Amino acid sequence: MQNAALRSESEDPEARPYWQCLILAFLLIVLLGLRAQGLFWIWRFNLAVRLTLLGISGTPPALARANDSLALLTGENCRAFWFQGLIAHLEGRPAARHLAWEKWLQCPDVHVAFLEATVGDDLLWAERSLHLAPQDAESWFWLARIYERERPEDAIWLYRCGLMLKPIDTHRWDRLGFLLARSNPEAAFEAFVRSCSLGGKGCRWAGNIARQQGDLETAIRYYRLDPSETVHQWADELEEEMHQRDRNTP
Repeated sequence: MQNAALRSESEDPEARPYWQCLILAFLLIVLLGLRAQGLFWIWRFNLAVRLTLLGISGTPPALARANDSLALLTGENCRAFWFQGLIAHLEGRPAARHLAWEKWLQCPDVHVAFLEATVGDDLLWAERSLHLAPQDAESWFWLARIYERERPEDAIWLYRCGLMLKPIDTHRWDRLGFLLARSNPEAAFEAFVRSCSLGGKGCRWAGNIARQQGDLETAIRYYRLDPSETVHQWADELEEEMHQRDRNTP
């Protein structure tokens, strides 16, 4: 009777969900324990980001609180160095900014475009970025942009190097084409064609070079590939010009 009672109790359909809940609760506790450090980091990092944004928007004390939060995180994730440098930049502490951003530039997942957007045409930071983060194409593009006017040949080389890392960047293919157009229109045409093939604005510029070289059929073909109706009108005008020339040819 006792065994039967135990058997019937263990098979009680209302008892099973209770034990299942205990098991699920135990697993959840284990998982939370394993993830506690990561969750704590995410919470503190998000807090630091929010405080930094408050400081940027005109609440200076928030920057100090953000810096304190970030100081606990830099050993766990490189992204904290970016915000530390940004806070130092906003507070006018160049030495602290230099230290934090140099560490950040050595992170494997660095995004140099953030730095360029912050310091603009700062040549020293652009060169430092290329030295410390050459794996990011934006390091090459940033320095190339600064060199365009004064050192165009170096800019061409830098753009070519960056495009080896990021060959789908249509805007940089266009920039390379504009630089090459001054001395090497054939190479410029190839750069614009590459941009065009990737969906960029290079179609019109390739058409312009073909037009300048007297190849109107090629110019029309690339003008037609451009999404702009204005550029399509250029193609119409060239076709009319070709028809007029054919009619005047004896």
